[in-house]
Amino acid sequence: MAKKKDQPDVPQTPNDDDYEYDLPPAVNRRDARVRVMQTLYAAAIGQKVGGENVDQLAGNILGAQLKERADLLEFAQLLMMRTWNGRQECDRLIEELATNWDVSRITPIDMAVLRMGLGELLYFPDIPARVTINEAIEIAKAYSTDKSGTFINGMLDAAVTLLKKEGKLKKSGRGLIE
Repeated sequence: MAKKKDQPDVPQTPNDDDYEYDLPPAVNRRDARVRVMQTLYAAAIGQKVGGENVDQLAGNILGAQLKERADLLEFAQLLMMRTWNGRQECDRLIEELATNWDVSRITPIDMAVLRMGLGELLYFPDIPARVTINEAIEIAKAYSTDKSGTFINGMLDAAVTLLKKEGKLKKSGRGLIE
């Protein structure tokens, strides 16, 4: 969490620029995915209220948190860029798959996780679909509601089926997609 430099007992206020944010350093791709989810979430909220643009957010969230791991930073930047640039396709899939569900009722965090998962399914042929789905479920369980993991699982499983049917799931390599 945030703490005031050299003043641990000072009450925290959101407008104070003097805070250090002590997130643990990124050590794996899940950490990179969490930062991407946070960036997608912030960008979606920012679009609604006229906040920072996605490039600034990516620099602030991804660059600052992943600068010590060039491999994770590269993965996160690619995932962020491909997902953000393909968000219309991701949103089309979400709307098509959310049968009997009002898309506007999907929590913003779940929407960010879904977009990220769909972006990874669509634009990363070297990552197995099962890995993408499992990572998205774990992130949703950690950052969203109690039922989010189940919801994300159902949506992404259905997305794999639909993308196979549409011929858009392009996975290559050993153990990826039959």
